[in-house]
Amino acid sequence: MKNQKTKKIILFIIKNHFFLLLSSFIVMLLTTAIGIYMPIIVKDAIDINISMKDTLGLAKKAELFLVLLFILSILTYLSVYLTETFGQKFLFDLKRYIFSHILHCKMKIFDSNPVGKLIARIESDGESLREFFTSSVISIISDIVLCFGMILVLFKFSPLLTLLILPVIVIIFFFSFWFQRSVAPFWVILRKINSTLYGYYSDFIKGHDILRLFNKFSWAFHKINLSFKKKFINELRGELIDAIYYNSLQIFEAISISVVLWVGLAGNISSKVSIGTIILFATYIKQFFGPIKNLSSQFQIFQRAIASIERIDDVFNMETEEINESEDREKGIQFKDRIVFSQLSFKYPIHKDDEDTGINNIYALKDVNFEINKGEKVGIVGKTGSGKTTITALLLKFYDEYEGSIKVDDKELCDIGTYQIRSLIGAVFQDTFLFPDTILNNIILDSQLTENDVLKAIDILGLKAIFDRFPAGLQTVLKDDGSNISSGEKQIIAILRIYIRDPQIFIFDEATSSIDNNTETLIYDALKKILKDKTAIIIAHRLSTIDFCDKILCFHEGKLVESGTKQQLLLINGYFKKLYMNYKREEKFEEQNNFVYNERIIETQD
Repeated sequence: MKNQKTKKIILFIIKNHFFLLLSSFIVMLLTTAIGIYMPIIVKDAIDINISMKDTLGLAKKAELFLVLLFILSILTYLSVYLTETFGQKFLFDLKRYIFSHILHCKMKIFDSNPVGKLIARIESDGESLREFFTSSVISIISDIVLCFGMILVLFKFSPLLTLLILPVIVIIFFFSFWFQRSVAPFWVILRKINSTLYGYYSDFIKGHDILRLFNKFSWAFHKINLSFKKKFINELRGELIDAIYYNSLQIFEAISISVVLWVGLAGNISSKVSIGTIILFATYIKQFFGPIKNLSSQFQIFQRAIASIERIDDVFNMETEEINESEDREKGIQFKDRIVFSQLSFKYPIHKDDEDTGINNIYALKDVNFEINKGEKVGIVGKTGSGKTTITALLLKFYDEYEGSIKVDDKELCDIGTYQIRSLIGAVFQDTFLFPDTILNNIILDSQLTENDVLKAIDILGLKAIFDRFPAGLQTVLKDDGSNISSGEKQIIAILRIYIRDPQIFIFDEATSSIDNNTETLIYDALKKILKDKTAIIIAHRLSTIDFCDKILCFHEGKLVESGTKQQLLLINGYFKKLYMNYKREEKFEEQNNFVYNERIIETQD
């Protein structure tokens, strides 16, 4: 049933913090009761103490009023404290559940959902529910209790006056709800305009260098100005509509008070209605409009909450990986023999946006057969989109909806725990992500490893010169995604954090494709040390990276077209040789350019 998972989680969170919620309700009821009773004290003071010139009684009434006012202030503060405490704990638990679920989602979920959308489910929708279950729910109950309480008090003192003003109150109530419902689509449009405008801000500020390069500032200003105009027109309309609404309420309020004064004056002459009662009615009428405004405004909050529940439920319905870390850790796994891919076919899950385009109907891999023996270094080559990375993604169990078979030591991959297979494999990808933390923490990643373990690994791999460049060594703090270091340095950190865990199988997915030759040589030398007596899969853009591989697999359009040693493949005079000759031409071109560049530097220095 839709929303069932989200409702269960919300009820579970409320149950955990029920005492706080109950306490806030009790305090709210006491606050409302005092708010209803205080005008009655004023009425009695006028009708009894002032009319009879009872100064002592009037003083007692004043003292009682001040005491209740003081208690009301304390209860109001306590109500806010309890409500906000419940709200923050509710939000904390809800965010934790959503975030935990997102982290455990399958890879295909991240392929089809932008990061901003998932963050919005945690932050924006979580905040909408917090607002509803704290401010909105308690406010609605408080306003309902206040309205009914005041009506009962008014009936007690003057049924006639109450029946006269009750139709006006009912009309105001329905008018407010009609108004809020009518203008709701308008505010939706305004939010979309604001969203578009914020998107422009983000895009144009991030892409300021492109705007500068192509001299497109005027184009950016034109798009921003169009949104500004729409925003101006809609916000002006909104302010005018709000002004009409609140002025209408004031007119209704004035009419109600006029009726009370006019009828009450006639009633007072005939000794049916006292002056205090008239003042009580006027006071309550002014108090009526606050709850009515609040109740009508809660309609939008309620709608946002319902929409948020649906969106959050969509998150909880996303498929997750089944990872039992503690159980898998106890079982353990050792790679003893070989990995076999048999009749393997795979196409990426179809996204909703791509259903009509056919983008995901193409097989990324089709009828692939090969094996990797223990201790073997296997290079995988091919053009972009040929299926190289898909092989490693399937082996790491990022996707599990494949056809055919993947076996590790004669055991189907689907029968091996996700934690087990990933603890067996160490992978370095082309796009390395680093957290905004120290280099050391990016390497050890909250494990039991120490700084001494890292320093020892650096010495073994001959990388000390690289880490000596950093101002604070391993304690150097990286910016978001390591933006304050080079691509080569990022790759070295990524390789190091895999090496110190000593996995049984290494995967290097184009780990040297975007770095300079000197760094590539350094990494190449480190790889030879790392991969000694190890099993490795090396996806290469630069063919020099796979010179030491025992076997090379050539992929083209999702199919394995050639396999063998480098010498065997060059003798075949097939697909690999074409790639190899193209690579050599590019390498020669780079060498010539570097030679010319260096000659010019020498001439300049002379």
